[in-house]
Order: sequence, then C-alpha cells, then structure tokens
Amino acid sequence: VTWYRVAQTLSVRHVSQQRMSPSTFQGCEMPDRRDRFLSAKVLDAIDANIAVLNSKGMIVMTNKAWRDFALQNQPHDDAGRGGLDAGANYLGVCENARGYSSENALLARDGIRAVLQGRKRTFSLEYPCHSADKNRWFLMRVKAIPRSVPREVVVVHFDVSDRYLAELQLVHKQQELEAALLQLQEVTASIRLSLRGLKPVRPLEEGDGPAVFARGKGS
Repeated sequence: VTWYRVAQTLSVRHVSQQRMSPSTFQGCEMPDRRDRFLSAKVLDAIDANIAVLNSKGMIVMTNKAWRDFALQNQPHDDAGRGGLDAGANYLGVCENARGYSSENALLARDGIRAVLQGRKRTFSLEYPCHSADKNRWFLMRVKAIPRSVPREVVVVHFDVSDRYLAELQLVHKQQELEAALLQLQEVTASIRLSLRGLKPVRPLEEGDGPAVFARGKGS
C-alpha cells in the first residue's frame, strides 16, 4: 500500500515538517530534505486521513486529509481545538472522547496502545462518525513503522461510508423481500383454508379454474 511504504521512512526522528521542539531531534540522523519533502507530498496526495504517532501516542506528523478533516470537524469550544494537531496526544484524545460512539474511541485507544507496546502487529476498527448533515463510517488501521525505536505507528482512517450505505440498502431490500414472502405465505394459507370447504362440480380437466368448484352442503 502506497501510504504505508511512504510511512516506513517516517518516525519521530525523521519528522521536521511539524513545529516540534529542536530537542526532539537531538542525536538523530536526519534524512535528506528532498526525501522528506517527497514523502510529505505523497502522503498529502492520499485521500485517507493519516497521522504518525510516537511511542507515547503523540501526533508527530499528519497529512493534508487529516488536517482538513480536523479543521472541518473541530469542536466549537476552545477546549477541543487543537486536539488533533501535531503535539497532541492521540491516546488522550480517544480516552477523553464523550458522547455518541465514545465507546469506539476507547477501543481505538486500546488498539493503538497494543500496537505501540508490541502486543499486536496491527489493529483495525470500523466505527460511525456522523456529522450534523451526513452519516459517515470509517475504517481505522494502525500499523507499526518497521525498525522504529522507540516503536512508532501510522494511524490511517479510511472513509467507508459508500460501502456501509450499500450494505444498509441491501439489508433493507432483504427485509422487504422477507416481508413480501411472509405476506405471500399468509395469502396462500388463507386460500388453502377457503378451499377446504369446496368440491369440484365435475371431474377436473387441464385449464380448469376456480369456477369448477362449488361449496359443499353443510359447509
């Protein structure tokens, strides 16, 4: 996957695009500026929301899609702003989530932490993230950056709303079909009950319809 191959070259020691403290990079070998620029450009070209986290869960790099999504969906109160920027602790953001689907945020926190601690190689989570005017679903994938010491991870959020909506439409169609079949069974049972009191007025022939039946005496 393109985003992951690019991310393999990124770690907290390889990030200079964000406004981090110079002490973050002390004693670290920095890659060629041209390579950093190219990696950032490739990440920015990807539609998925991507962030690199250090071993403590701090955001050290994001792509344009991540920053745009954070800007468009940021809380209106000052306390919630900046929570998805470089320097913020993403584990803390997940842990402090409140309201709708906050339980999924806790699952995300635990999954990211498990990858950071080496207890899992990867982690995936599908979750709803509805806005005021649109229903949305996302798939989050977390994977460790190879040879990163301390261990760092790439977090990617894919928008899978189209797939979810298609699945919901399919479920709705299946429910309509099941309801129609149930109604057909009820009609068939009703017809069978009404035919129990009928007998043929002459021997049945091919092509005969209901007109050859008459209700028997005493019925």
